[in-house]
Amino acid sequence: MKSILIVQLKRLGDLILTTPALAALRKEHPGSQVTLLIDYYSRDLAPALQHVDEVLVYERKHSFPIWFQLLRRDFDLCIDCTGTDRSALISFLSKASHRVISRSVTRHRLRSWVYTELVDVSVRNCHTIDLYLSLVGSGNETPKPGLELSLPAATDRKSTRLNSSHLTISY
Repeated sequence: MKSILIVQLKRLGDLILTTPALAALRKEHPGSQVTLLIDYYSRDLAPALQHVDEVLVYERKHSFPIWFQLLRRDFDLCIDCTGTDRSALISFLSKASHRVISRSVTRHRLRSWVYTELVDVSVRNCHTIDLYLSLVGSGNETPKPGLELSLPAATDRKSTRLNSSHLTISY
């Protein structure tokens, strides 16, 4: 796989829970160009994400530029971590020969024809991290990668200052 698109249009918490899957994907495909498509509301977290080469930001009101950008590119693999009609359209526009999603999400008639690979993982019976790891093909990997965020130096310094001047509350 030379070019991989990960679609994660859910909010901030789900984006953070995607980081172990990104690490596993990078380990599985070390030389690949990994592009992550995220929601506009999660864009401030983009600088802290590791294991991606490019972050695209999807904004609902201005979605046409992203759609056209996807049409101009050729991805080999697209992994949909969102499971909505919008992410199905994005997966289709990626033109990836391998488009992956959880089988349970394809119950909707419009979505089922978009994907080429359906992963048998129960969304209700596993943790979100395990779901995303299954989508990238690392569901059985042991040990599993942990959450990874690379905080900018200024944020790290500020957190160190806050820790050194901790607040004690007595009851």
